[in-house]
Amino acid sequence: MRWRELKDLPPGLIRLRTPYEPEARTGAKRDLGWSGYKVHLSETCEPDAPHLSTHIHTIPAPVNDDAVLEDIHTTLAGRGLLPDEHLVDAGYIDAEQIHHARRDHRVELTGPVKPVKPVSSRQQAVSGHSDKTRFTIRLGPTHRHLPRRQAEHHLA
Repeated sequence: MRWRELKDLPPGLIRLRTPYEPEARTGAKRDLGWSGYKVHLSETCEPDAPHLSTHIHTIPAPVNDDAVLEDIHTTLAGRGLLPDEHLVDAGYIDAEQIHHARRDHRVELTGPVKPVKPVSSRQQAVSGHSDKTRFTIRLGPTHRHLPRRQAEHHLA
């Protein structure tokens, strides 16, 4: 047995935390770390009705929140409890999740979108991507004249 540096530890999903509970893993979110599991709770939130728990989903601690949203929606749909609008925090929502919730379950996913991690200049050079500072978006109608004096309207 030897002490390992943080960089030498295996990923949280495969690292044993305790011999007494072999499925428990280490999780971290922002400045908080813990051992065990992560619990996802779903409840009704109609203004004129009681708030009732409709689903509880438990996963290993290091699994990202957005990885369970499809399972939650599928389970709620199977029980006839799928909401028209699902309020979630930033850990569950991105453009792909919004699209899949609408397409697969007709659920409007609502919540703050995760901030995009800035792309370093090295990543830009390697990948050929440009960050948002290289683009300009001008909103408003513009006109392009076509043959026979027809004007085409579009947003620039």
